[in-house]
Amino acid sequence: MVTPLDIQCALPEWLETCLKLEKQGRAGAALDILYDRMDRALSDGEFDECDRLLHDLRPSDLSLTLILGILTITLAASSRLQSRAGLLASVRASLTAERPDADQLLAGL
Repeated sequence: MVTPLDIQCALPEWLETCLKLEKQGRAGAALDILYDRMDRALSDGEFDECDRLLHDLRPSDLSLTLILGILTITLAASSRLQSRAGLLASVRASLTAERPDADQLLAGL
């Protein structure tokens, strides 16, 4: 399972807030922040900033819930985010090694 055990890259403050909320059992609040921040950035055309975030993330940086949230919110802009495919491949490899339902979790992403 993807877990936020060892965050080795510098995450934006808002994403660290998401991690804290999720650890407190408030995954819904964490996803609200994630979707709000990413949607705003994508709507404002901040594709380079979003792409840098995707480039810097590793599956071990975030929980499965937040990783799936990021992949979901960035799906519509995938053609503008070069690093998204690499993140998806990395998540797929990690999940496939750990979960028999990896393909189902990532279907459509």
